[in-house]
Amino acid sequence: MTLDSIQKRIDQNIVNRYRYAINFGLNNGNSHVTPYVMLTTALEANPKYLDSVYKVLTPDVAESKYGKALKAFLEE
Repeated sequence: MTLDSIQKRIDQNIVNRYRYAINFGLNNGNSHVTPYVMLTTALEANPKYLDSVYKVLTPDVAESKYGKALKAFLEE
C-alpha cells in the first residue's frame, strides 16, 4: 500500500462516519442519543445536514440538554 492509498482510505472512512451519523439522526429523531451523536461524531459535517437532523427531532428531544446544544451550534 502506498501512502496515497492509505490517505484515500482515511478520507473515505471520515466521509462514511459522517454519512452513518447523519443517517442515524434522520432515522432516530425520537432518541435522546441523536443530538449527542451529532455533536460528537458529525460536528464537522455540512451544517445543512445537521439542520435537517435537528428538524426531525421530537419536541422532547429538542428540549433536552444536547438538543439545546445542537440548536445553539446551528445558530452560530
